[in-house]
Amino acid sequence: MRENVFLTESGMTFGPFDADCFYHIEKAEEWKKLYDNGCKISECVVYRRNKNAWLSIEAKTTLANPHSPLDGGESFRNEIEEISEKLENSLDIFLKARLCNYTPEGFEQIDFRNAETVFVLVIRNHQYDWLINVTEALNQEIQRQIRFNRLWNVRVLAINEETAARYGLVTRSEQQGLQPGSGF
Repeated sequence: MRENVFLTESGMTFGPFDADCFYHIEKAEEWKKLYDNGCKISECVVYRRNKNAWLSIEAKTTLANPHSPLDGGESFRNEIEEISEKLENSLDIFLKARLCNYTPEGFEQIDFRNAETVFVLVIRNHQYDWLINVTEALNQEIQRQIRFNRLWNVRVLAINEETAARYGLVTRSEQQGLQPGSGF
């Protein structure tokens, strides 16, 4: 029987994930010097065997209103840039970790020739109507990098906690007992 792991971040409980397909990249000791010197990174990387997809997951409690009349959306754009930087750094660090065999055993099964790369931003209690604007803004920011739109063909999802629960990324108290990776 496989061991399950959970991660609590931004007031949400992520998981259950198979322990051998979960890399807590934000806390990995191998990269501590990078983090200590200001490198921003996502929470974790999860491999979904049944879909040959690996997900870089970033969690936020809130996000600025993309249509804020107070600053013309500048706070929103700044947050999008910061999240994009975290996801970009996570891709690079994850690939280095994989090449150096720092990742758990399950990641050895990734077929990178056909694997789907997904950047997932989960915003707790975020208004559903704003999520499309967040996804579009993140896509625009990330697609400026040639490695994301040509080499990796990265897909970006900005979702709230409710949608994350439907994808099997977040566990709510009424969902205890879900099988790992039962969603996305």
